[in-house]
Amino acid sequence: MLVIIGLIIGGIMTGKGLLRASEVRSVAADYAKLAGAVQSFKDKFSAIPGDFSGATQIWGRYVVAATCVTNSAAAVTTPGTCDGDGDSLLGTPAATSASAERFQFWKHLQLAGLIDGNYTGLSGTAGKFHAIPGTNTPVGKLSNSGWNVITNLTTTYTTDGFTTEYGNTLHFGGALSPGGAVDKILTPEEAWGIDTKMDDGRPAYGMVLAFYLSCSTPDTGTSIIGNLDQSYNLGATTKECSLVFRNAW
Repeated sequence: MLVIIGLIIGGIMTGKGLLRASEVRSVAADYAKLAGAVQSFKDKFSAIPGDFSGATQIWGRYVVAATCVTNSAAAVTTPGTCDGDGDSLLGTPAATSASAERFQFWKHLQLAGLIDGNYTGLSGTAGKFHAIPGTNTPVGKLSNSGWNVITNLTTTYTTDGFTTEYGNTLHFGGALSPGGAVDKILTPEEAWGIDTKMDDGRPAYGMVLAFYLSCSTPDTGTSIIGNLDQSYNLGATTKECSLVFRNAW
């Protein structure tokens, strides 16, 4: 009987491991789909979704023109479509539960028929950066995970991200309130596997970057945001990572 129970438990654990591996592999495929959707949008409208200044001319607006302003304190707080300002950047709302380009990004892609889901175009209730997978950003295949976008032209993070160039980025991570979909969701080995498949396998170089310093370990010196000579911390077995896909478009 004990042998049978052991086999059943072993089978369950193996099944969970295979499911997890499949979900982790889906990150690269989901990124490719999203990047393709953005490129299709750019090809059709000559603009970045969210930043598209002609959105309401095509899809209409949910409120009067005077209140349909993104990235301002007077921004619309009713779910719907607003125009971007056409500067090729994705702005952040000035207030909670308000329209902004970084959330209109997903609304524009939805209305263009390029991604699945129905998105509010507004930041979440917990803060102006609040991304809620399934509500204002897409969900990922991993439990409690999602995608987020941001333009970060500065090169310096204060704690968790490396000091380097980012530009327009897609961020994959766990749901985090009141922040975005940036929480730790992957083990370093899982993050390394994705990075190796898609890029150079280095946490601070290339297109795919690790987020959270605990995801990596320094090759020399100390683990600080300014030290880019890092490797994935493969000795850690806990979830220590989310991923940034920089200069995504």
